[in-house]
Parts: sequence; C-alpha cells; structure tokens
Amino acid sequence: MKTMAIIQARMGSSRLPGKVLRPVCGTPLIIHMLTRLKRSKNLDQIWVATSKNTENDPLEKVVKDFGIPVYRGSENDVLSRYFELASQYKPMWVIRLTGDCPLIDPEMLDSMLDFAFKHIDEFDYVTNAVKPTFPDGLDIEIFKYELLELAHNAGKDPAEREHVTAFFLGKNPQSKNIRTYHYQGEKDYSHLRWTVDRPEDFELVKIIFEHFMNIKPDFAWTDVLQYVQKNPHLQGMNQNFKRNENFHY
Repeated sequence: MKTMAIIQARMGSSRLPGKVLRPVCGTPLIIHMLTRLKRSKNLDQIWVATSKNTENDPLEKVVKDFGIPVYRGSENDVLSRYFELASQYKPMWVIRLTGDCPLIDPEMLDSMLDFAFKHIDEFDYVTNAVKPTFPDGLDIEIFKYELLELAHNAGKDPAEREHVTAFFLGKNPQSKNIRTYHYQGEKDYSHLRWTVDRPEDFELVKIIFEHFMNIKPDFAWTDVLQYVQKNPHLQGMNQNFKRNENFHY
C-alpha cells in the first residue's frame, strides 16, 4: 500500500463537545470532511482513528455507515493509536489529518503527495503545518511509515504521545536527522482561521459550507479564500484565537 490517510477525531472537546458530529446542511461535519477527502486521487485508504471511550460510539457508527473504517485505541496516547493502525498495513506514506479540519483541500493533498512521491529519497516528512502559510484548518502532514515507527518506539515525552508528530520537530535526539520539507504557498494566509475548535469557528465554517453546497459542492480552498476576502466581516468572526493553542512541546 502506498498511502494511508488517518483522521484523528473524537467526541470529547472542552470548548466544543461533539463538534465532529455537529450538522451542517443536514450532514455531520466529519462526513463533509470525508466527502472532500474521497475526491483525492492519491489515497489508497482513508481511516478515522478515535478512542475506545464509549462517548465515541456515535462517531464510529456515523463514519462506518458512510463506508469509512474506524480504528479505536488510546484516548491520550494518540501516537500509539496511529501506529497500531498503520502497522497492520505498513503503507509507504501515512497522512495525518484531524477531524477539526473539515475544509481540507483534496487537490492540495494530492499536490503534496505528488511531491512526496517524486522526492521520496530526499524527504521523510512533508508538511504545510509546521511553518504555515495556508489558513489554519488546511493542515496536512505526510510521513513515511518508518518515521511513525521510530516516533512510536522512541517518543517518551507526553506531548510526543499526544500530538503524534511532535517527535518530528527535532527536540528528541533521535529525531535530529529527519528530512523535512515545508510545503508553502506564494503568499502567507496563515492568519486566517478555518479550523473548528470553538463555537465561533463552527459558525464560520457553517456559513462557508452553506454558501458553497448548492453552487459548488467540490469547492477548493482558493474559492473559500475569495469568498472570505469579499466578505471581510467573516474573517473577524474568530480571529482572536491563537493557532495551535493546545500544542505545548
């Protein structure tokens, strides 16, 4: 297997409980994300990885009913959740995505995967999330299975276990030689916030989907960019929140 996308998602959230199943245009947010991912030409498998906590039972049912497999593992050791699933298939590339990014762009994902395929001997980790230039909520991390295995075996810091790819950032002595490529755009739009972590985020994303679903359901991230630029009041709905505010490493 060449590529395996794993979306980490759960019902628990201190700021917006059950956000992944919140309906937009009559459809749960996670299904909007999966629908967009299915348009990718480079993904061999798509999985949702959640925890064994019973509160995630409804999430598992909704995702499976949509035809996407679900893996359930540790609540807090998300790195083990990823490794336990990926180790069953040992794909060439693992793609890490999160359920709070329903506006994920399949064309951007395919472009990053094309780059990873072409430069497989040069890079181990291709990401647009570490030195971001794209709006928050389009985060994609692509890494070799062997790198995930190394992180699982060598990562001991609680942040490395919770955030999956924190090990790749180079603070751990065993991660110093990881070859990282930072996928960036020509302009910096990292100040824009399209992720869903708070009620304000959800309201913005809901407006975006409601605008596009009847006129262009396969909208690209550039379509959203044009829309929010023409409607600057939308940008102000959730701009007071820090990017990756839960990440401490």
